[in-house]
Amino acid sequence: MHEVAEHFCNAAFESDFNWISKIAFFQRTSTMLILVVHLMDNATPTVDVYILLDVMQKIDQVSSPAAFLTWSLDMRQHYPSEIRRKFEQYYKNYLGYFGHRSQIRYNRQFVEILDYLGDRPSARVLEVGCGCGSESLYFGLVGAEVTAIDVSPKRLAVAAFRKKFVEKNLQLTANTEFKNQNILDITKKESFDALWLEQAFHHCEPRGEVVAAIAQLLKPGGRVFISEANPWHPLISLGLFLKRGTKTIKTYLDEDGNERQYGNERIITKSGLAKNLADVGIKEEHFRYFNVFPNWRIFDGLAQHEESYPKIACLHSHYNFVGIKS
Repeated sequence: MHEVAEHFCNAAFESDFNWISKIAFFQRTSTMLILVVHLMDNATPTVDVYILLDVMQKIDQVSSPAAFLTWSLDMRQHYPSEIRRKFEQYYKNYLGYFGHRSQIRYNRQFVEILDYLGDRPSARVLEVGCGCGSESLYFGLVGAEVTAIDVSPKRLAVAAFRKKFVEKNLQLTANTEFKNQNILDITKKESFDALWLEQAFHHCEPRGEVVAAIAQLLKPGGRVFISEANPWHPLISLGLFLKRGTKTIKTYLDEDGNERQYGNERIITKSGLAKNLADVGIKEEHFRYFNVFPNWRIFDGLAQHEESYPKIACLHSHYNFVGIKS
């Protein structure tokens, strides 16, 4: 049995797992070994075996962002009708198909921030544009102290319900607080180790004020992690042009009746983003293009080759940018 345990541990250390996946791996492996020993000693399973199996299953649900979202998609049948309707509307692109390659694509967005949280598991994180809360809940489940803001009360209602649902059904604590707030309204006394904007920066306006707020809210040495669609990808740009035309800024009324600006899929190039942030004292620390093919089942066979394509801007549909405040 010791040789088996040593084999599992060596395999994990030599793998490309991020720190969270490794923790889940070790937890699951130790639970599995306990279960094997128990079965060897007991011909008839006892209630303890079922408890161990339940623990293994719960560990699996938080082994990666994609695993957590998969579990959430499966659990939506237990949501109240209005919460479920809004949830399904928000995640409609994943409802029809969220297979192996889709999950790889989804997890690629989080490589940099999960590596960062691996060294700072209790970091204070602000997510801007949290939507229905998947990423904020996941970060809170793995140890970060998360404040998640959005301007949509309906999406926040889904996120708040999901937090209670997750904590009840997984028996884990999500250290996440959801707020109906615009980034420009956060008190300047607040400060964070990291800001996370996943497909959100292109909605944030006025852009100059937003980047200034990002710099103000970051602690010295703090990071901003931005995951965006790539304007140099021809299909991305064509699709967005057909969807919204040339009107890239709209207005809306907030909860207090104030008129606000809203970016209408106003995507930005990496160089444009880097310049905006450099102007407020945030320099580029890391940059990466990712995802070549659309999220369609027919491309599943190419999943293992996707990361080997040349990092040419027009080939990749998305990019991640990491900036550090000096």
